[in-house]
Parts: sequence; structure tokens; C-alpha cells
Amino acid sequence: MVLKKKKIREEFQEYFKSGNEAMIKKMLLDHLWLLEEWEDKMDTNVQEQSLIIAALGVMNDENGGNPVPLEDILYCLRSDFKEKKEEPEVREILSACETLGYCEKNDQGYKLTQEGEKICDDYLNSHEELLGDPIE
Repeated sequence: MVLKKKKIREEFQEYFKSGNEAMIKKMLLDHLWLLEEWEDKMDTNVQEQSLIIAALGVMNDENGGNPVPLEDILYCLRSDFKEKKEEPEVREILSACETLGYCEKNDQGYKLTQEGEKICDDYLNSHEELLGDPIE
């Protein structure tokens, strides 16, 4: 059974990478356990992205709206959010967020887009115990 699930996971990942929506839907319907696994994985990804976007937003505010270097985001994660993240992981998440349109990168660092600002505000408001008062 374990080998069968592994083969199904690998097959699903190939369809996912290729963007074959019809086969993705079919596999998820045929294998409900696969849907649960991917939902959990996506929830974790969204939470991690939201955390990084929130740290970027805090630093954008402290920096007067100017782009923020990666080192400052890492510092904010440690000091304000009590989360120790490694640079490659945060860089990868920021790259994914940039692809999704949540932030932009230039030579000076990263800056939130309007969509990123909404995600930041939602995260901070739902985790206000971390930083104090809700964002207005």
C-alpha cells in the first residue's frame, strides 16, 4: 500500500507540474487521501507566505515604504515574530510571493504590492497578540 501511494503521489506531482488540470482533478477525485495531503501542504505554504509577507510589511512601514533588504526581513522574523528562518528558505518564499504578485524585488530589496499589503494586514490582525494592537 505504501509503494502504491508513493507511485500515485509521484504521478500526481507530474500532472501538477505540467498543469494538466483534467488529470489533477481526476486523481484528486479517485484518491481522496491525496486531496487531504495537498490541502495540508497548501495550508502550510499559505501560512508561511503570510508570515513572510507580514514581516516584509512591518519592515516596509519602519523603512518609510522603501524596499527592504532580505537581512532586515530575517531580523524582523526573529525579533518581532520569534521565528528563526534561514535565508534560502525566506528567499524562496519571497520569490513565490513575487510570482503571486504579493511583493516586488529591486536592487534595494523587497516591497509589498497592494495585494501583499492586504495579506499583511489580514495576518497581523489575526495574530495581533504578536505585535500588539490591530492594524487600522
